[in-house]
Amino acid sequence: MADGPEKQQKLEEAADALRGELEQLGAKVAELTLVQPPITLLGFVWGQVFIGRIRNQADDDKEPPTKGFELYQLVLEYLHAIWSGKEGPFPDGPLDEAKAKELLSLFDEFRTTLVERRVRVSSLLIVAHIHRSTVE
Repeated sequence: MADGPEKQQKLEEAADALRGELEQLGAKVAELTLVQPPITLLGFVWGQVFIGRIRNQADDDKEPPTKGFELYQLVLEYLHAIWSGKEGPFPDGPLDEAKAKELLSLFDEFRTTLVERRVRVSSLLIVAHIHRSTVE
């Protein structure tokens, strides 16, 4: 593993790449969020939470859900942040269910990207620590 400036440069490049990827996902999420009526979109998200719970209770296999409550918690927190950062007016009218489903899919991608990157960064830090310990 590279030490000193090379290591720092690689970490900065990785951080910039991740930041760019997350900014693109975040911009798309905000775009899809702000074209939906907030109350209706909240109802849709909460509906997905309850549909997921009903499905889990009905499953005889007792397999873990593919999308747990953690995803919907992230969705609700992020939606709150988007709406809090906008003064309005907000759209009114019916929900565009296709865009709402796309939005949930993007949140799933966003969450997966964060988790995957966190694992990679943690692994790199562990390897760097082990390398540093053996060199010293």
